[in-house]
Amino acid sequence: MNLARYVYGHPMARKTLRNWAAAADTFAETLRRASLRWPGDAGLRETIDTLHRIPEFAARWRPQGPGHPVTPTLRFDHPQLGAVDVPFETLESGQEQSVVVWLVARAPASGQTLRLVPPRAAGQ
Repeated sequence: MNLARYVYGHPMARKTLRNWAAAADTFAETLRRASLRWPGDAGLRETIDTLHRIPEFAARWRPQGPGHPVTPTLRFDHPQLGAVDVPFETLESGQEQSVVVWLVARAPASGQTLRLVPPRAAGQ
């Protein structure tokens, strides 16, 4: 939810995310789906209500239809690494859980690479 708040509310989001419009669509759709899955979640409802005050979020808050793809890559302009494209997948169970997996190892790398976990900690 914090990333959705960043995309819609932070003044640097449009400069940091090279695919801002696709990211904005992704987070609106992700929150819409979450609201259907967890209608009684007060924190989720508060986030959605807050974002609805932002006209661009409200305009994107519409059903996309079943099977509508969610953009699986965020394209950042990193201050030291330059253009960094980070694919991600959302894994959902039939229960009350979902996990977002950032596939940093699949991100195209030139020169320096984006490392979130030191190699020894990742078991490499």
